Amino acid sequence: MSRLRTAAVIAGVFCACAFIALFGAVFMAAYANGGSVTVAINEFGEANVEALLIPVASALALFALVEALRTVPKDGGQR
Repeated sequence: MSRLRTAAVIAGVFCACAFIALFGAVFMAAYANGGSVTVAINEFGEANVEALLIPVASALALFALVEALRTVPKDGGQR
């Protein structure tokens, strides 16, 4: 695997973990506060940057998943 591909996979795994942590934190906050929370998406003027980063991070996470699945042995690891 090339260095660029390896870096993209590492970035993708990081993005996937960040998404899981973020959505898990929002869910737990809502769960602890009676089932709902309000999320301000432009508190500091960051919404435009996040609107660009979320699709890029999603693509990296999907790429990492595809690469992980491509490296699974066809025989299921049986030898």
